[in-house]
Amino acid sequence: MNQIEKDLDIEERIINLNKINSLIKVLTKRNMHGYYAEDSNAANDLVFSLINQFSNSETPSIGVGDSLTLHQIGVFEKIYQLRDLKKIELLNPFERLPDGRFSEFEGPDRIGRNKMIVVKVFISRRR
Repeated sequence: MNQIEKDLDIEERIINLNKINSLIKVLTKRNMHGYYAEDSNAANDLVFSLINQFSNSETPSIGVGDSLTLHQIGVFEKIYQLRDLKKIELLNPFERLPDGRFSEFEGPDRIGRNKMIVVKVFISRRR
């Protein structure tokens, strides 16, 4: 029995990469771009390079899907900093009001569904 047959991590990695590539192909067919990042540093670099591509001429609209992983690796923290500096318009339907309710459904700055469709960059994680 060779080493590869003893290590399922390699097989899982190959299967996951095949799934990712399939997803990216489906997104491409629907005129969307999908990207893959190997680790948290690569993910941070990728997210902010995409944001910077759209920051040259206008304030980009950034839409986000809720993701524990993106919170854990610091992407959302940096995005909130950019929002506070007025460098981006952040559309986050999962942001909460001080009392815990979702701002999308209850807040004064409700995000319309139509507005979320036309964002320049949408950040989420697929598992």
